[in-house]
Amino acid sequence: MTRLTLVVFTLLSSAAYPSGPAAKGVRFNCGTPGQPSASVHVGQLSTKPSKQAFIRVATLPTVAASGVEIRVKNPDANFLADFSEYIASLTKSQNFELQNVSIHVGDEKSPRITAQSITVSKQKWDLRQIRISPPHDVPRSFPSASINASVSPTKLALPNNPALLIQDILTTSPQSPR
Repeated sequence: MTRLTLVVFTLLSSAAYPSGPAAKGVRFNCGTPGQPSASVHVGQLSTKPSKQAFIRVATLPTVAASGVEIRVKNPDANFLADFSEYIASLTKSQNFELQNVSIHVGDEKSPRITAQSITVSKQKWDLRQIRISPPHDVPRSFPSASINASVSPTKLALPNNPALLIQDILTTSPQSPR
């Protein structure tokens, strides 16, 4: 093996795995102080190499959060925009990835929205493997969706389906057992 091949192999293999610092059990509130729109718990927050086309570039790190639980306190507020702004100010990055995300209303045990992964670029959220569980309806799953968090009212745009208002999914209270 030539020296050049060894250097290229070393660079590519080190770029394939996250190596940035990690923080576990991060908690914060989004929105205005004293009246947060949501509370957030992140299982692990780290950096990983950025993916540019088919390769990963270690010099352009992306913030990655896994095990993200968002508990909405005020469904009428744009908690997604508040969340994006907070993460951007915390990390100095407009782009980040979220994995294993669940969005709950208040203290409800069952999430209203879950996503396997979300890529956030500025205020645009691209969700993959989504499950929506409205309280009065049958849960539905979709392979992908997108949200523009800078627009109010916030809508979940689904391919080949009508857009859903996020507030409608979150504000309807669960049906009382009869």
